[in-house]
Amino acid sequence: MRDKEQITNDDVGLKDDHTKNGLKDITAGMARGISQTLVGHPLDTMKVRLQTQSKQHYTGLLDCIKQTFHKEGPAGFYKGASSPIAMSAIYSATLFLAYGQSKRLFHDSQTDLSVPLPLSNQLLAGALTGTVASFVEGPMDLFKCKMQVQQLGSSSDPLIYRNAMDAAFQITRTYGIKGVYRGLGATICRNIPGTAVYFTSYELVRQKTGGSTGSILLGGGVGGLLFWLSVYPLDVIKLIQ
Repeated sequence: MRDKEQITNDDVGLKDDHTKNGLKDITAGMARGISQTLVGHPLDTMKVRLQTQSKQHYTGLLDCIKQTFHKEGPAGFYKGASSPIAMSAIYSATLFLAYGQSKRLFHDSQTDLSVPLPLSNQLLAGALTGTVASFVEGPMDLFKCKMQVQQLGSSSDPLIYRNAMDAAFQITRTYGIKGVYRGLGATICRNIPGTAVYFTSYELVRQKTGGSTGSILLGGGVGGLLFWLSVYPLDVIKLIQ
Protein backbone atom coordinates (compact mmCIF):
# COMPACT_ATOMS: atom_id res chain seq x y z
CA MET A 1 0.00 0.00 0.00
CA ARG A 2 2.80 2.43 0.88
CA ASP A 3 4.51 1.69 -2.40
CA LYS A 4 1.32 2.50 -4.29
CA GLU A 5 0.82 5.69 -2.24
CA GLN A 6 4.43 6.67 -2.88
CA ILE A 7 4.04 6.11 -6.63
CA THR A 8 0.84 8.16 -6.63
CA ASN A 9 2.49 11.01 -4.73
CA ASP A 10 5.47 10.91 -7.08
CA ASP A 11 3.15 11.10 -10.10
CA VAL A 12 1.30 14.09 -8.62
CA GLY A 13 4.59 15.82 -7.85
CA LEU A 14 5.85 15.19 -11.38
CA LYS A 15 2.65 16.63 -12.88
CA ASP A 16 2.95 19.69 -10.61
CA ASP A 17 6.54 20.19 -11.77
CA HIS A 18 5.48 19.93 -15.41
CA THR A 19 2.72 22.50 -14.82
CA LYS A 20 5.11 24.90 -13.08
CA ASN A 21 7.70 24.48 -15.80
CA GLY A 22 5.06 25.07 -18.45
CA LEU A 23 3.91 28.28 -16.76
CA LYS A 24 7.52 29.45 -16.52
CA ASP A 25 8.01 28.77 -20.22
CA ILE A 26 4.88 30.74 -21.09
CA THR A 27 5.82 33.69 -18.86
CA ALA A 28 9.38 33.83 -20.16
CA GLY A 29 8.12 33.58 -23.73
CA MET A 30 5.66 36.45 -23.31
CA ALA A 31 8.36 38.67 -21.78
CA ARG A 32 10.68 37.78 -24.65
CA GLY A 33 8.03 38.54 -27.27
CA ILE A 34 7.16 41.98 -25.89
CA SER A 35 10.82 42.98 -25.45
CA GLN A 36 11.74 41.71 -28.91
CA THR A 37 8.97 43.74 -30.57
CA LEU A 38 9.80 46.96 -28.73
CA VAL A 39 13.49 46.71 -29.59
CA GLY A 40 13.47 44.97 -32.95
CA HIS A 41 10.32 46.14 -34.75
CA PRO A 42 11.90 49.22 -36.41
CA LEU A 43 14.68 47.17 -38.00
CA ASP A 44 12.23 44.42 -38.88
CA THR A 45 10.11 46.99 -40.72
CA MET A 46 13.16 48.12 -42.70
CA LYS A 47 14.02 44.49 -43.50
CA VAL A 48 10.54 43.71 -44.77
CA ARG A 49 10.40 46.83 -46.94
CA LEU A 50 13.77 46.11 -48.50
CA GLN A 51 12.86 42.48 -49.16
CA THR A 52 9.46 43.19 -50.71
CA GLN A 53 10.13 46.30 -52.84
CA SER A 54 8.94 45.62 -56.39
CA LYS A 55 11.45 48.04 -57.88
CA GLN A 56 14.57 49.76 -56.61
CA HIS A 57 12.72 52.13 -54.32
CA TYR A 58 15.48 52.04 -51.70
CA THR A 59 19.22 51.88 -52.40
CA GLY A 60 19.94 50.22 -49.07
CA LEU A 61 19.22 50.14 -45.34
CA LEU A 62 20.31 53.72 -44.61
CA ASP A 63 18.24 55.04 -47.51
CA CYS A 64 15.23 53.06 -46.29
CA ILE A 65 15.62 54.55 -42.81
CA LYS A 66 16.01 58.06 -44.24
CA GLN A 67 12.96 57.85 -46.51
CA THR A 68 10.79 56.27 -43.82
CA PHE A 69 11.65 58.99 -41.33
CA HIS A 70 11.18 61.77 -43.92
CA LYS A 71 7.79 60.55 -45.18
CA GLU A 72 6.27 59.00 -42.06
CA GLY A 73 8.22 60.29 -39.08
CA PRO A 74 9.22 58.14 -36.09
CA ALA A 75 5.85 56.37 -36.17
CA GLY A 76 6.79 54.83 -39.52
CA PHE A 77 9.35 52.61 -37.84
CA TYR A 78 6.66 51.15 -35.61
CA LYS A 79 4.11 50.67 -38.42
CA GLY A 80 1.73 47.95 -37.25
CA ALA A 81 3.55 47.44 -33.95
CA SER A 82 0.58 47.68 -31.58
CA SER A 83 -0.98 44.39 -32.59
CA PRO A 84 2.39 42.60 -33.08
CA ILE A 85 3.28 43.30 -29.44
CA ALA A 86 0.36 41.11 -28.37
CA MET A 87 0.94 38.71 -31.26
CA SER A 88 4.63 38.37 -30.46
CA ALA A 89 3.84 37.68 -26.83
CA ILE A 90 1.49 34.86 -27.88
CA TYR A 91 3.95 33.51 -30.45
CA SER A 92 6.94 33.56 -28.08
CA ALA A 93 4.90 31.94 -25.32
CA THR A 94 4.03 29.18 -27.80
CA LEU A 95 7.67 28.92 -28.88
CA PHE A 96 9.05 28.56 -25.35
CA LEU A 97 6.28 26.20 -24.25
CA ALA A 98 6.82 24.02 -27.33
CA TYR A 99 10.57 24.00 -26.72
CA GLY A 100 10.15 23.02 -23.08
CA GLN A 101 7.82 20.18 -23.99
CA SER A 102 10.06 19.08 -26.88
CA LYS A 103 13.06 18.91 -24.55
CA ARG A 104 11.10 16.67 -22.19
CA LEU A 105 9.98 14.50 -25.11
CA PHE A 106 13.55 13.87 -26.30
CA HIS A 107 15.16 13.78 -22.85
CA ASP A 108 16.38 10.48 -21.45
CA SER A 109 15.28 11.56 -17.97
CA GLN A 110 11.81 13.01 -17.37
CA THR A 111 12.78 14.28 -13.92
CA ASP A 112 16.30 15.73 -14.25
CA LEU A 113 16.12 18.16 -17.18
CA SER A 114 19.32 19.91 -16.07
CA VAL A 115 21.31 17.18 -17.84
CA PRO A 116 22.10 18.46 -21.37
CA LEU A 117 20.45 16.71 -24.28
CA PRO A 118 22.61 14.78 -26.74
CA LEU A 119 23.32 16.92 -29.80
CA SER A 120 21.04 14.89 -32.08
CA ASN A 121 18.13 15.10 -29.61
CA GLN A 122 18.77 18.82 -29.10
CA LEU A 123 18.49 19.42 -32.84
CA LEU A 124 15.30 17.34 -32.98
CA ALA A 125 13.78 19.31 -30.09
CA GLY A 126 14.57 22.58 -31.86
CA ALA A 127 13.19 21.34 -35.18
CA LEU A 128 9.93 20.14 -33.58
CA THR A 129 9.61 23.47 -31.78
CA GLY A 130 9.98 25.34 -35.07
CA THR A 131 7.31 23.20 -36.70
CA VAL A 132 4.75 23.73 -33.94
CA ALA A 133 5.46 27.46 -33.61
CA SER A 134 5.04 27.99 -37.37
CA PHE A 135 1.29 27.43 -37.12
CA VAL A 136 1.08 30.41 -34.76
CA GLU A 137 3.79 32.56 -36.32
CA GLY A 138 2.67 32.17 -39.94
CA PRO A 139 -0.62 34.10 -39.75
CA MET A 140 0.78 36.68 -37.32
CA ASP A 141 3.78 37.35 -39.53
CA LEU A 142 1.52 37.70 -42.58
CA PHE A 143 -0.66 40.34 -40.90
CA LYS A 144 2.38 42.23 -39.62
CA CYS A 145 4.09 42.28 -43.00
CA LYS A 146 0.93 43.53 -44.73
CA MET A 147 1.03 46.55 -42.44
CA GLN A 148 4.78 47.12 -42.73
CA VAL A 149 4.85 47.39 -46.53
CA GLN A 150 2.14 50.02 -46.67
CA GLN A 151 3.36 53.52 -47.46
CA LEU A 152 1.89 56.77 -46.24
CA GLY A 153 1.24 59.89 -48.29
CA SER A 154 0.45 58.35 -51.68
CA SER A 155 -3.02 59.06 -53.13
CA SER A 156 -2.44 56.56 -55.93
CA ASP A 157 -1.65 53.80 -53.45
CA PRO A 158 -4.06 54.31 -50.53
CA LEU A 159 -3.80 52.43 -47.27
CA ILE A 160 -5.65 49.13 -47.32
CA TYR A 161 -5.36 48.10 -43.66
CA ARG A 162 -5.80 50.31 -40.59
CA ASN A 163 -3.78 47.99 -38.36
CA ALA A 164 -2.67 44.38 -38.09
CA MET A 165 -6.00 43.28 -36.62
CA ASP A 166 -7.83 44.91 -39.54
CA ALA A 167 -5.48 43.06 -41.90
CA ALA A 168 -6.36 39.80 -40.16
CA PHE A 169 -10.08 40.52 -40.46
CA GLN A 170 -9.94 41.52 -44.13
CA ILE A 171 -7.71 38.62 -45.19
CA THR A 172 -9.86 36.10 -43.33
CA ARG A 173 -13.08 37.54 -44.79
CA THR A 174 -11.74 37.66 -48.35
CA TYR A 175 -9.59 34.52 -48.59
CA GLY A 176 -10.69 32.35 -45.67
CA ILE A 177 -8.37 30.11 -43.67
CA LYS A 178 -6.33 29.38 -46.79
CA GLY A 179 -5.41 33.04 -47.07
CA VAL A 180 -4.53 33.27 -43.39
CA TYR A 181 -2.03 30.43 -43.78
CA ARG A 182 -0.57 31.63 -47.06
CA GLY A 183 3.17 30.89 -47.05
CA LEU A 184 2.89 28.37 -44.19
CA GLY A 185 5.00 25.82 -46.05
CA ALA A 186 7.81 28.35 -46.49
CA THR A 187 7.53 29.33 -42.82
CA ILE A 188 7.88 25.70 -41.72
CA CYS A 189 10.82 25.14 -44.10
CA ARG A 190 12.51 28.20 -42.61
CA ASN A 191 11.74 27.44 -38.98
CA ILE A 192 12.74 23.77 -38.87
CA PRO A 193 16.46 24.36 -39.53
CA GLY A 194 16.47 27.87 -38.08
CA THR A 195 14.94 26.99 -34.72
CA ALA A 196 17.07 23.86 -34.45
CA VAL A 197 20.19 25.99 -34.97
CA TYR A 198 18.92 28.73 -32.64
CA PHE A 199 18.18 26.60 -29.58
CA THR A 200 21.13 24.26 -30.09
CA SER A 201 23.64 27.11 -30.31
CA TYR A 202 21.98 28.83 -27.35
CA GLU A 203 22.26 25.73 -25.19
CA LEU A 204 25.87 25.04 -26.22
CA VAL A 205 27.00 28.60 -25.48
CA ARG A 206 25.20 28.60 -22.15
CA GLN A 207 26.76 25.27 -21.16
CA LYS A 208 30.27 26.31 -22.19
CA THR A 209 30.15 29.70 -20.43
CA GLY A 210 28.73 28.66 -17.08
CA GLY A 211 25.02 29.50 -17.27
CA SER A 212 25.26 33.01 -15.78
CA THR A 213 23.02 35.89 -16.87
CA GLY A 214 25.77 37.11 -19.18
CA SER A 215 26.14 33.69 -20.78
CA ILE A 216 22.38 33.48 -21.32
CA LEU A 217 22.42 36.85 -23.09
CA LEU A 218 25.43 35.77 -25.12
CA GLY A 219 23.76 32.48 -26.02
CA GLY A 220 20.63 34.30 -27.16
CA GLY A 221 22.68 36.69 -29.27
CA VAL A 222 24.71 33.93 -30.90
CA GLY A 223 21.56 31.87 -31.46
CA GLY A 224 19.77 34.78 -33.13
CA LEU A 225 22.75 35.54 -35.37
CA LEU A 226 23.12 31.93 -36.48
CA PHE A 227 19.36 31.64 -36.99
CA TRP A 228 19.34 34.43 -39.56
CA LEU A 229 22.58 33.38 -41.21
CA SER A 230 21.13 29.91 -41.75
CA VAL A 231 17.65 30.85 -43.00
CA TYR A 232 17.77 34.35 -44.53
CA PRO A 233 17.28 33.13 -48.15
CA LEU A 234 14.26 31.10 -47.02
CA ASP A 235 12.88 34.18 -45.23
CA VAL A 236 13.02 36.16 -48.48
CA ILE A 237 11.12 33.39 -50.27
CA LYS A 238 8.51 33.35 -47.51
CA LEU A 239 7.91 37.09 -47.79
CA ILE A 240 7.47 37.19 -51.56
CA GLN A 241 5.02 34.27 -51.69
